[in-house]
Amino acid sequence: MDEKWKEWAKDVFGRYDFDATLLFEDEDFFIMDWKDKNGCGEYATRYIVDKQKGDLIIKGDCGDCIASWYNPVTVEKLAHYINSTGYFIGKMQCTSNKYTYDYRDVKEDLEDIKQEYIKAVRDGAFENIDEEELENIMEKYDPNWFESGFGSLGKRIDKRIYLWTYGFQEGVGRLRSRDC
Repeated sequence: MDEKWKEWAKDVFGRYDFDATLLFEDEDFFIMDWKDKNGCGEYATRYIVDKQKGDLIIKGDCGDCIASWYNPVTVEKLAHYINSTGYFIGKMQCTSNKYTYDYRDVKEDLEDIKQEYIKAVRDGAFENIDEEELENIMEKYDPNWFESGFGSLGKRIDKRIYLWTYGFQEGVGRLRSRDC
């Protein structure tokens, strides 16, 4: 699923003439703007990296985020770290929405569960089902099902995350290729 949304982010920026501008860099900080060369503010983003503390601060048209690694990082390593969307989300300390809960996604998830249950009934899985088996099925969909009441139904990563990661990775790549 990540690859689909990464391609989507690439296509979004491909509709514009986006480029990276290095605003500042020393041994402690890196500041880059990722924006349309024509001055349009849509999707424009500023990335600030505190190299010593391991913080990535994102501000812009797509929302804001602070992610922390709690140890020194290089800009290149950080660009690699955020390639894993789940890992990146886990490092976020505060952010604009990380997830969306669209009713169509909830319906899709419920339909998937329904189809699995129908198949299990047809296969005779429920003829002698005990409480532990039922709990195992529930945990498959939501490890904290007992407390959350299926709180992950419809949960999807907000597309802004892919815009942030693509912009940072592409911007750093372009800046570093100019340095050669």
